[in-house]
Amino acid sequence: MRLKLSVLGLFVLLFQSCGIKENESDSKPNIIVILADDLGFSDLGCYGSEISTPYLDSLASAGILFTNFYNTSKCSPSRAALLTGMYTHKAGLGGNVSHLDKPLSHGPYQGYLSDSVMTIAEWLKGAGYHTGMSGKWHVGERPQHWPQKRGFDEYFGLISGASSYYEIIEGQKRKRQIVKDDTIWQPKDGFYMTDAITEYAIEFIKEYNEQPYFLYVAYTAPHWPLHATEEVNNRYKGKYDKEWDEIRERRIATQNILNLLPKGTILSPMPDYIGAWDTIQD
Repeated sequence: MRLKLSVLGLFVLLFQSCGIKENESDSKPNIIVILADDLGFSDLGCYGSEISTPYLDSLASAGILFTNFYNTSKCSPSRAALLTGMYTHKAGLGGNVSHLDKPLSHGPYQGYLSDSVMTIAEWLKGAGYHTGMSGKWHVGERPQHWPQKRGFDEYFGLISGASSYYEIIEGQKRKRQIVKDDTIWQPKDGFYMTDAITEYAIEFIKEYNEQPYFLYVAYTAPHWPLHATEEVNNRYKGKYDKEWDEIRERRIATQNILNLLPKGTILSPMPDYIGAWDTIQD
C-alpha cells in the first residue's frame, strides 16, 4: 500500500517547537495537517496534474511545495512515523497494523502505536493546544489504541485501513469501524466518507476558533475502492480515454515547466507487467 506523505517536512519543524512552555508565547498558531491516502506525486494540479484541485493549488501558490520526501511504502508505518516523528519500528509499527482478532504482542512489529513514544497530539496538548482528528487512523484497531487514547481530544473517522465510501459492510474478513470519539458510529443514508471527514473538520474549526488548536485531517481518498461520486465521474468523462503513456508525458512536461524536477528529467520506463492501453480488457 503506497502512501505519499508530502507533509513530513512540516512535522520536522513542529517537533522542534513542541517543547514551548505555556508562558513563552502569547500567540500560538492553529495547526492543520491534511493527509491524502495513496495520492501520487503528480496527482494535484499544482504538481502538474490534469485533475482540478483549485483550493489546494491556491494554498500551494502562497506557500511552499516540497519536491523530495520519503515514506515507508506502507500505510500504517508511514502514519506512525508522521504522528510520532520516530522510525516506524520504534513506534511499534515496523509492519502493518495488527488485526482485531490477533492476540496482543509487544515490540517493533506489535501493530499499534507504542506507549514508549509520544504523538504530535500528546506533545501539543502539553503546550496548551486543543487537539482533534477527522479521518483514517489505522495505527491501532483496538479501543485502547484509538485516537483519544493518544492525545486527541476529539475524533471522528475510520479506525480501519480501507472501507466503502458509502457504508460499513458487515461480515468482511477485516472488521471495519467508524468511530465518533470513543463510540462506534454507524453511517446513515446519504453518507459519503470524504464529505463526512471534511464536515467534521469544519465543525471542529468553527467550535474552537478562539484558542490554539491542532487538527489532523486524514482522508481515505484516493485509496481503493475508488468510490468517486457521480458528479465527479461526470466531470471527468472522456478525460482518460487516451492511453496512460500520453497522460504521463503530459504530466512530466508540466512538472518540468513548473521547475518541480531536476532539469532534463525524463520518464522512467513502464513496468513490463503493465500492458499497452489498447490491450487492457478491464
